[in-house]
Amino acid sequence: MCSRNCAPPGWPAISFLITRMYWVAHRDLFMQVQWVNRDVVWLNLLFLFTMGPIPFGASVLGHYPSDPIALQLYGVIMVVASIMRLVQLTTGSSDKPLPEPVTNQPRTAFPSAS
Repeated sequence: MCSRNCAPPGWPAISFLITRMYWVAHRDLFMQVQWVNRDVVWLNLLFLFTMGPIPFGASVLGHYPSDPIALQLYGVIMVVASIMRLVQLTTGSSDKPLPEPVTNQPRTAFPSAS
């Protein structure tokens, strides 16, 4: 029925709960931010980029629970996500907002050549 490398039934739930915890912490952090500069935007994008591999790492670990490489992969993913979270927390918000647009014209995808 199940080989010895059968995935434990709780791995998808654990992956979901970890991702949910990061999302709630992320939302709480940005509820306190008053101003954002480009550095914070890029750090936010990098942090969200580290969230993508969490389900993949959980899936690999679920399919190969006794393989140390699978555990190391999942551990590396979690450490990188935690480091990015720590960088976000230490960076916090900026004193200066993003610069205002120079013109009051709405932005378009293809600006006119005039």
